[in-house]
Amino acid sequence: RGHLPEEKTEAVTNMRAAFAVAPGALSIVSLAGQWITLPMGPTVNHYYVNQQGGRGRLLGRDVRVYRRIVYYSLRELTKTPVRQIPAPLRVEVELSFYSKAKNDLDNRMKGLLDALRLAGMFKDDSEIDELYIRRGPIVKDGRCRVKITTITQEGVPA
Repeated sequence: RGHLPEEKTEAVTNMRAAFAVAPGALSIVSLAGQWITLPMGPTVNHYYVNQQGGRGRLLGRDVRVYRRIVYYSLRELTKTPVRQIPAPLRVEVELSFYSKAKNDLDNRMKGLLDALRLAGMFKDDSEIDELYIRRGPIVKDGRCRVKITTITQEGVPA
């Protein structure tokens, strides 16, 4: 526990490369309203894997690694445990893929939102009232930029 496994899949290699760049980019206590750059998360198509012998389904290896990378990236950015952002939430996401290949934006949301929740950014996905996703520019190894804000009573970010 506490270290990243040594898998050699392409997704893990890409996540490791992105993780090496992300830490130390910011030094802030609260991440509310700040753009956070993370590696591109796994697609929902590979979220679960079947156990041998038909004994059920498990989270995929890339999902488990991505969750740890997001957790440690956010800890590195804040230098402290991540503070929960109060609900209701607006989440803005910019996904920059590594090629012009056909990619569905919505397939990346489950892994990203689950990882952010487990890292402590918010208590539950149900606190998200607004979710905006857009395609960003093509970048080597891909990346994901996220901004989470609290929605005020007037409906604008706090």
